[in-house]
Amino acid sequence: TDEATKKQFKYISLKNIGSSATVNEGKEMQNNFDKTINLKYPSDLPVLYILASESVDPDPNWIPIHEAMLQDVNQGKLVVLEGGHYLHHTQSIEIVKQIHEFKGEVSGDN
Repeated sequence: TDEATKKQFKYISLKNIGSSATVNEGKEMQNNFDKTINLKYPSDLPVLYILASESVDPDPNWIPIHEAMLQDVNQGKLVVLEGGHYLHHTQSIEIVKQIHEFKGEVSGDN
């Protein structure tokens, strides 16, 4: 992503950070975690996790937490891409590649 685009993303993020939706998200975060802590994916649901390196690097539990969520699925994959929380802004081409690759693995077309 070029510098001008990165700057635009930054301004959009800063503009939205104080919105009522973002504030509500922060207030409800713990409640939502508590409600979903014991949920599991159906075993026949293929699950692809794409994690950001900037989330993984400072937290040694981040990968094991996500691996645990994949343990009961028949087809699960975890990929770590370089970047921050908004990977879809900075790694969109690689995300598409990973999705297509996973779809091939799931369908047996790889």
